[in-house]
Amino acid sequence: MNKNIKKAVVGLVAFNVVASTMITAMPTQSKAVEASSIINTTQDSQLKSNASGPIKFSSLAETSGTAVLGDNGVYTLTNNKFFSIGGAMTKEKVNLLEDFSVVTALKFGDGDADGISFIMQNNDSPNTFGSNGDGMALEGLKNAIGIAMRAQTYYKPSRQNISFYANNEFIDKKDSLKPLTRSIQVVNFEWKAATRTLSYTSVGGVSSSYQVADLTETFGGTEAYIGFAGVTGEGTSTHVVSDALIAFNMGERPIINATDQNLQTGQPFSPLAGVTASDKEDGDLTSAITVGSNKVDTSKPGVYYVTYNVKDSDGNSVTKKVNVTVTNLVAPTMTSATDRTTSITVTGIPSLDTTLVFPDGTRVTKTADANGKVVFPVSNLVVGQEVKAYQSQYDKPSDIASQIVAAAAAAAPTIAPFTTSDTQLVVTGEAGAKISIQLPNGTEMSKTADTDGKATFNIGTQDLDAVIEATQTGSNGQTSTPASIKVTQGVVAAPTINALTTDDTTVTGTGIAGASVKVKANNIEYTGTVKADGTYSITIPKQAANTVVTATQTLNNVTSSAVSTTVTAKAVVSTLTAGDFTIGADNYIKGTYTGDIAKLAIEVNGVLQQTINATGSPYQYYAKGKVNAATDQVYVIGYDADGKQLQKTKVTVKQQTVGTITPNTFYIGSENYVTGKLSGNVAKFSMTVNGIEYSKINVTTAPDFKYYANNLITNITDIVKVNAYDASGKLLDSKPVSVTTYQGEEGKITSVAPFKLGKDSYVTGAYTGDVKKVELQVNGVALQRINVTGGTIKYYAKANITKTTDEVKLVGYNTAGVAVSTKTISVSAADGTVTANPFVIGKDGYVKGKYTGDVAKISLTVNGVKQTTINVPAGSDYQYYAKTLIKNANDVVVVTAYDAVGGVLATANVAVSDSKATTSGTVTPNAFKLGTDAYVDGTYTGDVAKVELEVNGVAYGRIPATGNTIHYYAASLITNASDVVKVNIYDTAGKQLDSKPVSVVAPTGTVVATTVKVGDSYLRGTATGDVTKVAVSVNGTVQTSVAFVQPDGSYQYYIKNLNLKATDDVKVIGMDARGNTINTSNVAIIN
Repeated sequence: MNKNIKKAVVGLVAFNVVASTMITAMPTQSKAVEASSIINTTQDSQLKSNASGPIKFSSLAETSGTAVLGDNGVYTLTNNKFFSIGGAMTKEKVNLLEDFSVVTALKFGDGDADGISFIMQNNDSPNTFGSNGDGMALEGLKNAIGIAMRAQTYYKPSRQNISFYANNEFIDKKDSLKPLTRSIQVVNFEWKAATRTLSYTSVGGVSSSYQVADLTETFGGTEAYIGFAGVTGEGTSTHVVSDALIAFNMGERPIINATDQNLQTGQPFSPLAGVTASDKEDGDLTSAITVGSNKVDTSKPGVYYVTYNVKDSDGNSVTKKVNVTVTNLVAPTMTSATDRTTSITVTGIPSLDTTLVFPDGTRVTKTADANGKVVFPVSNLVVGQEVKAYQSQYDKPSDIASQIVAAAAAAAPTIAPFTTSDTQLVVTGEAGAKISIQLPNGTEMSKTADTDGKATFNIGTQDLDAVIEATQTGSNGQTSTPASIKVTQGVVAAPTINALTTDDTTVTGTGIAGASVKVKANNIEYTGTVKADGTYSITIPKQAANTVVTATQTLNNVTSSAVSTTVTAKAVVSTLTAGDFTIGADNYIKGTYTGDIAKLAIEVNGVLQQTINATGSPYQYYAKGKVNAATDQVYVIGYDADGKQLQKTKVTVKQQTVGTITPNTFYIGSENYVTGKLSGNVAKFSMTVNGIEYSKINVTTAPDFKYYANNLITNITDIVKVNAYDASGKLLDSKPVSVTTYQGEEGKITSVAPFKLGKDSYVTGAYTGDVKKVELQVNGVALQRINVTGGTIKYYAKANITKTTDEVKLVGYNTAGVAVSTKTISVSAADGTVTANPFVIGKDGYVKGKYTGDVAKISLTVNGVKQTTINVPAGSDYQYYAKTLIKNANDVVVVTAYDAVGGVLATANVAVSDSKATTSGTVTPNAFKLGTDAYVDGTYTGDVAKVELEVNGVAYGRIPATGNTIHYYAASLITNASDVVKVNIYDTAGKQLDSKPVSVVAPTGTVVATTVKVGDSYLRGTATGDVTKVAVSVNGTVQTSVAFVQPDGSYQYYIKNLNLKATDDVKVIGMDARGNTINTSNVAIIN
């Protein structure tokens, strides 16, 4: 054997290692050490040598952590990862009783952490390291020494140094002469066995050495793994080391050729089968191999090892350890199982016995085909049951595969066609299934399908093209995908057709907006379209008297029945005009009429108001309080004596901008501003002095204003006025300003009472100081000055103040006749209300009721004839003798209320009935449960014609009463348990027969969840009361899907896709059928 040390001179571009070493066998242990253990990514290399020449490091080493072996033996230890260690260490230990040296080129990355360490350690694994970051994979490492080469710019100032590691501390720190970061350093690491000295030569221009006092105390023995570790911490970088070359100082050691093995449980094992040994000098040494340890037990899974020993003629001994991993046969795969499944396919290894275990324990075994598949028929699986499968080999079963039987949803139900005229919806699904529908307005309804699978819902009429959805929920609690239909056109109502005369050339009437109208006259057809306002107009030739003209309308390809009218001879032409009505200024709609008009009424926004007799043209109709907005659509309608409509005329409604400006007296020498008050729509104002108008300024302090005038008004003879404008610049008001000079201490009007038209006759107030006379100014016109005494003012104004729009001021004058104080007087109209009790002929003698406000007089109008006006008594009740005036149940009777000067304040219709036909009835409503009920239901008795729902004092539309039951849609009307709800019933005349409260019941219930482990697929729990579905909130975000509560009160919610963590804030939310939250509770998440 060649026992001379052959030194290799290696020129490196990357990294190279030259070593003279004795590699010894690894200890035969299977447990990882307690220090930081890095997961192996072991290269399949063996200890091989070329006589005494150099050996590549990559043939002896394995990588761990973030380290990767690239081409040409280049190790990338770290690759811009945080808190990482990448190791390249010999797989077997080096004999420390022999010299070795390592020469390499180390490439330090351009990141900010941490560096490269050269490590010698004697632990159970080559991949045992210390801490990362500044620990440099050394800190905390036992039985080791090392050299830490730091290239750390993460710290300020940066750390560029080299230090030895021994006895769990860093020593002999030396700063590099040049920064190591972004550099390549060619370094020689040498171990001298005789002196137990480790040295390095030239790292950043620095060299040093360290002597080990005792091998056993330092390493725990005389051998060690050697190699490199790249390290990062809170920063990142990429550190690289090349391969190495190793030369031996004695004859080469023999080589044992044995590899790790993977066995299945029950598989026979012979430790020497296939194992060989060879030596360069001695040749084949297979027969000399001995088994040092063999703990392999193939009867059960585990990781075992076998050690082999061999020695050559030079005394070089080698021990090799191989791992033998015994595992169960891998479990096959199974197709999913549901309560509707008819077969399960198990896939595994071809030709092996494959067994399916049914929920009741029954086993069926078949042989897998060439593709490893076996199909097992199944039936009657129940949700929650478990089906298992396994394969067998070497008389041992594989791991078990299993499927929990899941609930499968039924197919979507079918929905029968539904038209705009239908009210009942039929849905067909599985018998006994829960059929649920959702209407276009969001209302949800549910029923159980009958034995034919049908469920019928009363849903009222629906709009064209509205979408209705339906699902079915089987006994397993699973809900199908929704089915849906669109509402199609149903029966189309016939249009109306107005009367025709022999002089008419246009057929008019009403219909459904957008419908096509076909008019047939004299067997000739004419067509047109109903306009957006619901009217149509079709031109035809003049027709002879007694000609029958018909009309039909077609909507969405559905045609109505026909209506007709018979042409009559031309009637007397009637005309009807209506003047403009200005809100806030007018009380009456006024106009003229001619012809056969005998009665008048107005229509406001489609609602017909009171009908009055037409007593002569021009006419006036009291409309105050009925027309309230400029956008109101108002018509005056004229009728003949029989109530036939003759004319309908649109009224133009206006709401003009109004405003007033009222200046105070300006005192030259004591004031700088003209001041006063504004009202109404005033947006800007200006001042005019001697015919010159100065700049307009914006109103910012309404209702007060002031205009700087110190340099504009200079003489008491100046003619001054102030002007008020709206936002568009329209002049709303202009008032003169009284100008006088300051006369010393002045008197003052301290207060003035508001003036109410129809009630007050005097303007009253009070004053102090030098006030001798007062003057009333109405709309800028000064009236008589009167003397005042005793500090009080009383000025007769009944004939002067006549409108609420009048601008009224009270001006006080001192002894010298100078105006010293001005007050603006608020003018308002009298107001009041009147109500009337029903009048029963044959029972009542008086019309009785109540009044409020400024009502001073009342009158009774019967069938358009106004009766005597009488004063109301003090208090709030009145009565009007009417026994001889009201004679028939169909009499039209109106009570009119007046103020003190005869102005109409309000009217009230009197419901008239005959005691001979007295109606009665009772109503009994059921309780209404929020979140469950959509309708208020109940029963009634007696002469009930209409049913009305009243919520919190608001009465909703009256609906026809049929079948002695009430069914009033209220889901959108009753929203809180505190709502005050009543059901009112009426007879055909509109008389209220009964009124009963409805009990509103709030939904109740609870929801709880069992503890969830991170990684669980389902969240499970229970719910009580009215909780029908459960939602989940994760960190404040409510998920879109819900789980439905089963009949037994349980639920399960799929959470696998939510990736829940133990730190997440998770809640379950219990909701009623309408989605209203009833209860919430927290969910515990554990690891």
